[in-house]
Order: sequence, then structure tokens, then C-alpha cells
Amino acid sequence: DFKIADQLGDFYLCFGQLVFYKRVDIAIRAFNASGRRLVVVGQGEQDADLRKIAGPNVVFLGRQPHDKVMELLSTCRALVFPGLEDFGIIPLEAMASGRPVIAYGAGGALETVIDGKTGILFTPQTPEALEQAVVRFEDIERDFEPMTLRDYAKQFDKAVFKSRLQAFIDDHMSQDVSPMGALP
Repeated sequence: DFKIADQLGDFYLCFGQLVFYKRVDIAIRAFNASGRRLVVVGQGEQDADLRKIAGPNVVFLGRQPHDKVMELLSTCRALVFPGLEDFGIIPLEAMASGRPVIAYGAGGALETVIDGKTGILFTPQTPEALEQAVVRFEDIERDFEPMTLRDYAKQFDKAVFKSRLQAFIDDHMSQDVSPMGALP
């Protein structure tokens, strides 16, 4: 489903449930301050509150069908991922679409986003730090090669996961795993 777009839009994308721990408020405040265009896709309990703080440069699309999400992922300048997640699949979906990620530098983002290679990490988790990360991204934006991002994301593919898990199981099943030594 993931495609690399021929042409990019002039917007950043924030995509996911609109709940507190996703910290979409940080993205909105950072983009309000800079005036850059932010597209927010998703719905949730914070929808009304987030709309109240958003400036005219922030566009809410609500829930979108799969094909529209795929289009937005492939045409955004970068995915903005300001929350703390244990893993987070959306950054990998953006990379599979050839787009870099600007993410809060903690949790699962540390396992999926390589600062300066597949995206930009920022700390602390504040609008100001995110705004600085966007400026840093724009300084090196041309260095992010869509096919390199896509190839990087492939290591997290389901088939690769299954293969690595099976290899792990096979390796450990061939070893003596009994706490008392080999069983008779």
C-alpha cells in the first residue's frame, strides 16, 4: 500500500488518535508559532480542545479512509510524531512512503528513527524543541532520500519479523534450555 509520491505537498502531517498522550497539542503550538502548514488526521477525545488552540495554518481532516491516509503519508514534507510511544507504527509507515519523521526522542522513536538519517529527534517534549527540530529538518531536508527511507522501513516488515522470530526460536530450541541440564 505504501507508495513514494512523485510530488510533495507543502505541509507536515500529524496522524493518529487525538488523545492526550499523543501530544498533538505540542505540534499545534509549534506550528502556530512558525506559521507552517500542519495537517492533522484522526479523531478522539481531544478533538474539540485541539481545534480551539489551532491557528489558521492547522487543518483538521478528521478520520480519513485508508487510501487518503496513504496519499497524505507519501506527500507530506515529514511526519510529526510528538508523543511518547512504546513503539509506534506510524513513523515506519511514513518511512515506507519515503517520508522522514520528526519525533520526540524517547520511547519507541529511538528504535525506529535515526537522527539525521531517517528523521529528526527532538527533546525536551515542548513546542519550542519541536519548532527547532523542524528548522533543523528544513536545513537538511534534501538529504532524506525516499528510497533509503523505504529500504530502512523494510527491516520492520511483518515477513522479516516472522523470519527473525522463527530463527530465534530455532536457535534456542537447539540449545540446552533446561535449568537442570539436558533432560533424559
